[in-house]
Parts: sequence; structure tokens; C-alpha cells
Amino acid sequence: MVGSTCVNSQKELPFLRHEFEKRYHDYQAKPLPSYPRSLKGSLEHDNQVQSFSHTPPDPILIGDTKKALAVYAKGTKQLSTLPLSLSQATQQFSQLQIDTNTSEEKS
Repeated sequence: MVGSTCVNSQKELPFLRHEFEKRYHDYQAKPLPSYPRSLKGSLEHDNQVQSFSHTPPDPILIGDTKKALAVYAKGTKQLSTLPLSLSQATQQFSQLQIDTNTSEEKS
């Protein structure tokens, strides 16, 4: 149901608050999942999906330089152009797992 979260009675709010706090605490306790080192723009994504040949633009640094460079250094490489066959996606995912495990062992 769309908008059902805003249609709660006053009696339900303390329970919803507790549930939110519990989930948020669990989320904070977990280590960060992997994340991409840079974000693609919608045009870059559309061009890849439609197989237009182009050289992806260099990422643009926004905000705090040190933090942005740390995000870029610790981020993962994105999968190549879409659409991928299942075998291609599986192969790329396996390679990412190997790369991640290798970099964790070096740390």
C-alpha cells in the first residue's frame, strides 16, 4: 500500500519508533558493504545500455578532497556495460569476490 506508513494510530507510534531504532542500531553495527568508487550519471548509464561506444568521463571530485579520495580508493570497480548475459555477470561477480578477498588478505 502506498502511504501506509503515514496512516498509523498514535498507539502504534511507540512500537514503530522502537522498531526503527532497533533496525538503525543493527545497520550501524554492521561493517559497510562494498560500494562503487564513483557514481555513473544517467546519460553514461544509458549510453552503455544502448552500446554506444564512448570513453567514460573521468570522475569529478565533489566536496572534501581527502574524504572523496578515500571513498574512491576503497570503492569497488563497477561491473562493465549492461546488459550482461548471466554467465558474464557471474564471471564478473566471481572476479570481484576474488579481488576483494585478495585485498582483504593484504590488509
